[in-house]
Amino acid sequence: MLPEINITRANPDNYRSSYDPNAVINGFNALTLGGLNNLDPTQWARRAYDLPKTLFGPMRFSTYMDRWINGNEGLVSSNF
Repeated sequence: MLPEINITRANPDNYRSSYDPNAVINGFNALTLGGLNNLDPTQWARRAYDLPKTLFGPMRFSTYMDRWINGNEGLVSSNF
């Protein structure tokens, strides 16, 4: 005699995945030290805009380099 098995449907609210599709892009960007950011022309425009603030103004060099590697807001303002 075989045992009786009851199969219940899984609750989709309990499903949790550790997969994050942005993790691949963020990981590659960190691995290449901001290489993916260099493909975007708006990143270069913001870097040119931030350079005088770094050399003569309130922005620290470490902040400028962080924005170079991790990306910046591009042509739109940070309040957008």
